[in-house]
Order: sequence, then C-alpha cells, then structure tokens
Amino acid sequence: MAGDMTDEVLIRGGRLIRSAGSIPVSGASLLVLDGIITATGVDAEKRVSDDARLVDLGDALLAPGLIDAHVHLIWSGRPNALFDAIGKSREELTAQAAVN
Repeated sequence: MAGDMTDEVLIRGGRLIRSAGSIPVSGASLLVLDGIITATGVDAEKRVSDDARLVDLGDALLAPGLIDAHVHLIWSGRPNALFDAIGKSREELTAQAAVN
C-alpha cells in the first residue's frame, strides 16, 4: 500500500547472547522491524533491506530481552539508602516506593 512505512533497524555489535546460558556469537547483528526483533546473527544481515537504518555499536555485547527485573523500590539509590529505610512505617515506605 502506498505510504506505508516500516521502521527497520539493523543493530551491529561485537557479540550476541541469544538466551541464558548460550555461548556468545561473534559478529553479532539484530534486525528490528517496527520494534520487534525479526532476525539475529547472519540471518539478520541476509534479510536487511537497503532502506534500513544502521546502528553500529562497535564491540558491544548484544543481549536482546535482557532486563534488570530486580529492584528495591524503597531504596533511593543514594549512599546509605538502606539505613534510611530502617524504622520507617509501611505507609512511609510505600510513599517512598511511589516517589522512586
């Protein structure tokens, strides 16, 4: 359809970890189409169009899907934040978590 545009991005890095426990693959690439990874590694390079944007991250490690899901919402990140939480009521800690 005329006027339809897709956002295609080829991300290149030094190594790629596809899943937990897997061995990193050298010469890494990710093909991202409209925010979704559609191909990795050599397959990404083969499927990329001439119109795709290129993001070259040098020797960076690519780890798609890896997120930091372990957070302590009541800690501010400041030095001694743990000690700041000691002795506070549940209500105070809840309010601090909301702020953080």
